[in-house]
Amino acid sequence: MNKLIYITIFSLVLISCNSNKKQEPVLDSPLVNSNHIDKKDSISNNNLIAVERSGFNQIINEIITKTVPLIDSTNFDTFIEERKIYNKEEVFILQLEKIYPNYYKEGYNYRATPNYKMRMSKEFHSVVITIYKGDHEMESTLINYDLKGNIIDSKVISYDEIAEGWSRKHSKIEKHKIIIIDEFYGDIKQIDTTKFHIKSNGKINQSKTKFSSNLRPNNPILLNQIYSDTIEFLSYNDDYDYFILNGRKNGKEVSLIS
Repeated sequence: MNKLIYITIFSLVLISCNSNKKQEPVLDSPLVNSNHIDKKDSISNNNLIAVERSGFNQIINEIITKTVPLIDSTNFDTFIEERKIYNKEEVFILQLEKIYPNYYKEGYNYRATPNYKMRMSKEFHSVVITIYKGDHEMESTLINYDLKGNIIDSKVISYDEIAEGWSRKHSKIEKHKIIIIDEFYGDIKQIDTTKFHIKSNGKINQSKTKFSSNLRPNNPILLNQIYSDTIEFLSYNDDYDYFILNGRKNGKEVSLIS
């Protein structure tokens, strides 16, 4: 009889102990915490991506559309109307810091404003954003985004500065081509023309335009390249705005402007 009572009491003690253990708080193990955090972060990241895409589409939809071909000569004289300035969230969504790493650095005072967009392709968005660089410089940049809002490529297509007034840039834009004209005003005016091709994937590549010259009859001549050669000197003329050197190469007369 005493043995039976002892066993019963011991069983009750065990039950009571197990009951108390269930009521104690359970400490999460590092593995449980890690899984919980990873899952939570994954959900947050997905939500963030969805918000960014939604915000990107809204920004794109609010930009006016222009048809190509067109001339972009954005400058302080023509770009004087009051325009929206993108806030930090919009700058982040448009990823402008990837193109302008100094956007928020002290002393640069960058400000971005929408200019226009073009229908270049159904596979990507072509947007022109104008950037104020302080109070004396401004430039417009063509940015191609994929449909998810990621930058594919970009190119500055116009530039103006009113501090010295020594340089300007403007462009002619066609369906798959950009012709950029750089003008430099100093002691001698210099104009450089460069062509770019917009590929079907949105990449912007410089076109290798070929020219010919009596100086190098068997070799192609590319824009914005420096070549060295020798000629037979004939005369030198400095009566005009540009100095002209006349000479002969391989029996043919050639002229060089300096």
